Amino acid sequence: MNSLVRYLDRQSETQATVLSLLLVLAVGVLDYVTGFEISFSIFYLLPIALATWFAGWRKGVLMACLGALTGGTVEYFGMARYSHFIILYWNAAVRLGVFLIVVFLLSSVRSWGYELARRVEERTALLAMEIEERKRTEAEREVVIAELRDALSNVKHLRGLLPICASCKRIRDEHGYWNDVEEYIRKHTEADFTHGICPDCVNKLYPGMGVPSPT
Repeated sequence: MNSLVRYLDRQSETQATVLSLLLVLAVGVLDYVTGFEISFSIFYLLPIALATWFAGWRKGVLMACLGALTGGTVEYFGMARYSHFIILYWNAAVRLGVFLIVVFLLSSVRSWGYELARRVEERTALLAMEIEERKRTEAEREVVIAELRDALSNVKHLRGLLPICASCKRIRDEHGYWNDVEEYIRKHTEADFTHGICPDCVNKLYPGMGVPSPT
């Protein structure tokens, strides 16, 4: 059944209309062959529904009119006998009214289906955009977090008590080795050293220069 519906959905409106017309004629022939005592009116709904669903409501109205006309013609040529000739027209009108109601209902259902599908597609597109935006925001946040972690990993601080030799002023590290102050600070902080000489050491090393010491 699903494969038949998919096949009909791939057909053009013209092809669906021609198929519906052939079905109306086929039902009319069967209606005539079986005689007026057996009603075939319900079988006219098949081509009417097919035309309405796959070719549009205008084609459905056309098939409804053809179906009512075919049914009335079959009754007329089938030698149906009624107490008054107006009954023939009444039956055709009632048949046409029922067919048009079916066309209206099917067309409404089809329109609601298209509208629902359109809204689902719009909502799906919005959700996809929202998901992509969240992914992009999450990626940016991960980048920022990684940068912060990298920056924090590069920050080094000296805390607590440092074991320093009272004589040579070397500092013992966590492995038990004694390091010069400069080397220890380079290893455990981001600081570096630039060398100079203070006035006291200048006077001590070069007495003749006479550099005054800061008070």
